[in-house]
Amino acid sequence: RLGDLYLQQKRRDDALKVYARVIRRYPLSEGGMVSLIRLGDLMQEGDLNLESEHIFPVPFLADPVSTYRKVIELAPANPLAEVAFLRIADFYRKKGEYLKALATLQEFFGKYPESRLLQNGRALQAETFLDQTVFYHSRGYFLRAIQTYTHFRATVPESVIKQARPFKAMLMVGDSYVRLGLHNQANQMFESILGDAEGVVVAGDEALFRLSQSHLQAGSRDRAGQVAQQFLITFPRSKLRSPVLALLGELAFDARDLRGAASLLSRALEHPERPFVAIMGGAKVSDKFAVIENLLTKVDRLLIGGGMANTFLAGQGFEVGKSLLEPDQVPVAEELLRVASDRIGLPADVVAATKAEASAQSKVVGVEEVPADMMIVDIGPDTVREFAKSIRGARMILWNGPMGIF
Repeated sequence: RLGDLYLQQKRRDDALKVYARVIRRYPLSEGGMVSLIRLGDLMQEGDLNLESEHIFPVPFLADPVSTYRKVIELAPANPLAEVAFLRIADFYRKKGEYLKALATLQEFFGKYPESRLLQNGRALQAETFLDQTVFYHSRGYFLRAIQTYTHFRATVPESVIKQARPFKAMLMVGDSYVRLGLHNQANQMFESILGDAEGVVVAGDEALFRLSQSHLQAGSRDRAGQVAQQFLITFPRSKLRSPVLALLGELAFDARDLRGAASLLSRALEHPERPFVAIMGGAKVSDKFAVIENLLTKVDRLLIGGGMANTFLAGQGFEVGKSLLEPDQVPVAEELLRVASDRIGLPADVVAATKAEASAQSKVVGVEEVPADMMIVDIGPDTVREFAKSIRGARMILWNGPMGIF
């Protein structure tokens, strides 16, 4: 209790001295077990000075898991051993070692089926499954994300699932279905969120937005428009309002309602989600300078590729060989770079070819190395990676024009 009091007072070193003294003098007592658990907890927070005068060097103080395992070894029938099991599982979960965490919990359920901490274990199991689902989605392992969530639903009791509020993971699973082209399953997942009152509060706007996107990608444009309109009515102040307006603008453009499309897209740009990234490509830059100047007042990052990037590269002093170039526009590009170079992203490397044909000889070169007898036909792999970083971090993207010849 004295050690715990010191911890509350943020006197960490004094607490360590007390816990170490208890472990030395009363290793098999309940106080000794508690002290071991406290030391494991402190190890999770930061390194312990195990060579200091008050901490004796012993193998089970090497890491938190070893310390918790020592409690289980010394007193397997003590309720504190159950606490130690859950500490180990949570330690693995926080480190992202989800399979080890789930295996530890299964060991706990097997050894202590009547434990008073059973509900805590189930809650931790649910949290681990959901974290693992989100992790797999973030790494692009969409099928694994779906499988993990399916296992979660089959393994965890329904009462615990409801308490876990799995709506974020459900969004990721729905998106995983979309990425795999399984739009019916995706729609069912998003509609499940919208069918739960708490789900609507926690993630309703994003579920409805993703549902409209799923319908759009599946080719159900009318249904996508209906869902998007429902979004604007249901969530008028959502941060996703701008992307929904942009989606409706795209639908209006496809329907040849150019005035409606322009109005919707203009409204979408009034309050964009940030970071807001624009991607501009295509052949000629002269037609788009006005657009670029306008975008630079709104975006956090403007990525430029395609033939129009050549004019900006020339503005930086690079030779572009036989590439498409508008020499009279170079001074305009130079001025834009002067006032907004921190927001403009240009190619660092390019694909250069002898001519604009698929069969032509080509190679990747830095922008400072473009041969005089070759032309730039695409952005290079280093540029792809750099542009991708900006795109991944964006919450809203406006894209106009390709990055190379196609």
